[in-house]
Amino acid sequence: SLLLEPQSTNLFTYSNDFTQDWMGGGSGRFTITSNAVISPDGTLNASKLIASSINHQLRQDKAIINTQMSSSFYMRTNQGTRQMSIHINNNELRETFVVTSEWKRYTASGLVGGALSGSGRCSLVNSDILDENNHVYIYAAQLEQKSYATSYIPTSGSTATRLGETADNAGGAGVFNSEE
Repeated sequence: SLLLEPQSTNLFTYSNDFTQDWMGGGSGRFTITSNAVISPDGTLNASKLIASSINHQLRQDKAIINTQMSSSFYMRTNQGTRQMSIHINNNELRETFVVTSEWKRYTASGLVGGALSGSGRCSLVNSDILDENNHVYIYAAQLEQKSYATSYIPTSGSTATRLGETADNAGGAGVFNSEE
């Protein structure tokens, strides 16, 4: 069978440069070290997050009204486990995760009721202190107007859209037998 993805747009303008267009909040802003470790794509482009207290935020504000949303980040720790959360629309949608030392994509998805503008936001928040000995690496931030996360769409300064995939002239059901 074929897995064909629909059209989707990554609404984060800098999906992997967390020093651009990303704001702080909560009890403070993360200390960010860019290009700190090898990411899942095999390049040295994942960022390190350090936070001296809990509830630091890495966020972007977006204007979105009454729709299905999905936000995702690849994360891992340098060792052990740390607790992180993805918040959409001032905690209207919130998922908390235990991040381990293996790369994994963490996602929050669901219906967002109000407008995400001004005081509204999509945030990554720490529930544990992150220091030089116990920190989190992040890679590939994505925010989509979908009820589920699609594959990563990189951005560098503006939103980016991946067109829907199609399979033309692939043959009909009568072309393939049960052995193929």
